[in-house]
Amino acid sequence: MDTLSQLTGAAKVYLDTNCFIYFLEKHPIFFPVILPVFEAAMNGDYQIVTSELTLAELLIRPYQLGRSDVAITYREFLADAEIVTLTPISLNVLDKAAAIRAAHKTALPDAIHIATAIEAHCDVFMTNDRKMKGFNGLRPVYLS
Repeated sequence: MDTLSQLTGAAKVYLDTNCFIYFLEKHPIFFPVILPVFEAAMNGDYQIVTSELTLAELLIRPYQLGRSDVAITYREFLADAEIVTLTPISLNVLDKAAAIRAAHKTALPDAIHIATAIEAHCDVFMTNDRKMKGFNGLRPVYLS
């Protein structure tokens, strides 16, 4: 089953950081997989949601490489993209993340992503990280 067909019926799709990396860097393998996800959102099929944590994770590599121009491009994309809702890390998200981490031994950044998706009432959590599992009705969709 292709990735896009797994999103049928979803109103809100949470994208993990790796999805944005593949899209913004035009990854040779995963860009063709993630591009239709963004195109469908642009067509109004669903809303893309992610956490402010995604921005921080996206900026690490450009800063390591001294590429502030790339960091600016990433920041502007997430801040200005009409199809992406950049969700703040609230106290409720942090509380849920701690509970997820405690119960499932999930890394804290992953737990924050999952908690954000749950708080934002997302139907699907899209990632390429097989360690990420569904929680509370949040359905995982893997890119590969």
